[in-house]
This record gives sequence, structure tokens and C-alpha cells, in this order.
Amino acid sequence: MRPPMAERVEAKTAFGDLAVCQTPARAFLVSRNGQSAGTVRGLAHRHGNMDLQESFPSGAVLVLFAVCVLLFHDDDIEIV
Repeated sequence: MRPPMAERVEAKTAFGDLAVCQTPARAFLVSRNGQSAGTVRGLAHRHGNMDLQESFPSGAVLVLFAVCVLLFHDDDIEIV
């Protein structure tokens, strides 16, 4: 049993409307202005993989990575 997983984040940014959707397999589907913009996989492993369109703004990549990490760890259980 595990806590509910965060599934989706949407934001209006200077780069357009960005949406990140987390799948049950812990991959992230990225869309920009309603169009598919790529995927982010492997955050649980040592080497992740970001496969984004060339037209994806380079300034948005760091923000995208941070959002994916936050979604990935949103359902972590903290034992004190």
C-alpha cells in the first residue's frame, strides 16, 4: 500500500502553457500549449533521460526537471 501519487501539474509560463503528467510507471509526459513536447524517464535511477523536442525552450528545461522531481517525491513517506 502506498499514498496517492501526484498525477498532473499545469502552469501558465512565459514559455507557454506547460503540463506534466506522471504515469504509474513513473515516467513524465510533457506537453506545451496542448501539444506533446517529450518525456522524462528514469528519475529513480542514477541516470535519467529527458527526451524533449528541439523547439522546447532551453530556459524551461531546468524548471521542468524541478517539477518532475517534486512530482516524483510528492508521495514519499517520511519516517521520524
